[in-house]
Amino acid sequence: MKQYLLIALVTIGVCDQLHAERLSFFPKISYSANAKPYSVAIGDFNRDGKPDIVSVGFNNDVGVFKIFLGKGDGSFSQSSTIQTENISPISVAIEDFNHDGILDIVSGGPLSFSRNYLPGVLAVFLGNGKGGFLPETDYSVSYYPTSIAIGDFNHDGNPDLVVVNPDHDYLSILLGNGKGGFLPEADYTVLGSNSVAIGDLNRDGNPDLVTANLNNKGLSVLLSDGDGGYIPKGKYLTGNNGAAVAISDLNHDGQLDLFASINNGLVALLGNGKGGFRLKLSYGLDNRPNSVVIADLNRDGNPDLVASTYGNDNNLSILLGKGNGEFQDKMNYSVGSFPQSIAIGDLNHDAKLDLVTANTGSNNISILINNSH
Repeated sequence: MKQYLLIALVTIGVCDQLHAERLSFFPKISYSANAKPYSVAIGDFNRDGKPDIVSVGFNNDVGVFKIFLGKGDGSFSQSSTIQTENISPISVAIEDFNHDGILDIVSGGPLSFSRNYLPGVLAVFLGNGKGGFLPETDYSVSYYPTSIAIGDFNHDGNPDLVVVNPDHDYLSILLGNGKGGFLPEADYTVLGSNSVAIGDLNRDGNPDLVTANLNNKGLSVLLSDGDGGYIPKGKYLTGNNGAAVAISDLNHDGQLDLFASINNGLVALLGNGKGGFRLKLSYGLDNRPNSVVIADLNRDGNPDLVASTYGNDNNLSILLGKGNGEFQDKMNYSVGSFPQSIAIGDLNHDAKLDLVTANTGSNNISILINNSH
């Protein structure tokens, strides 16, 4: 089976303690996903104030959604499993789509991998506030999405979706109706994208898009027109097989920057505040990175980089930020086999950010609890 690289989009907190700590993690804790998990996300599904986890994947052509309810101490109970033959899910994101104060799930993937990957499906599960979900509502997309991001693209107060896929040269926007439903997709040309991220790149108050493109096609930047439409801004050649991209202000100049994966490495691009970027530095890794997220893990006020690498080392690589757009040498931490996706959150209420990975090779999720001091 063809392997595709994923990124999970997560909301990361900012710690109010701006003192540097020595980064360390407790040994990993793993939970069975009852499937080959491709993506993972964190949210409080039963409204008890404790972070929960959802992993998505599939066995053959049966989609498996696994819900893990948090105990508040970094451990989880395997609460429920949703199975569906309507989608083989490979991406997931979380938001309150119908404004009822309860988190919902959206997942993307092909209808069936055994049927040549087509057509693509977005499955939306509205939460019931008790850790369970209503029956799915499916939305057809022209090709299956490997990455989903959520934002309000037309400033109507309702969450919208953007999805990309690696086999065809466009991304799709689905505007939300505020009731948990979405309008038909509108397509925009990109270049075989595998990952998408959202940020206001030109400081006009509108959410812009960056895609990471495979097959030597670098990054594509699309600027928002403020009404839900997008205008191509430029392309940046960063190296082969851009599998993932993340957005943050890496050097504290008030302008958003990019961090993207390339073959066996990562590259930082600093923004000029007008939607343009310049190459800063590249960093080598042991294997091909397929997911990148940015957060302040050691609480020094600087963004740090976490990357999963699709290789047989079963590692996460962490590069601590220096605050000037540069990063320290990588540190590796063991997780499960072939980690595909990363989510970040404070899982045990100690004001330190923890990590979760979806591991396709070992059919489980791994949790790394931050033990920095």
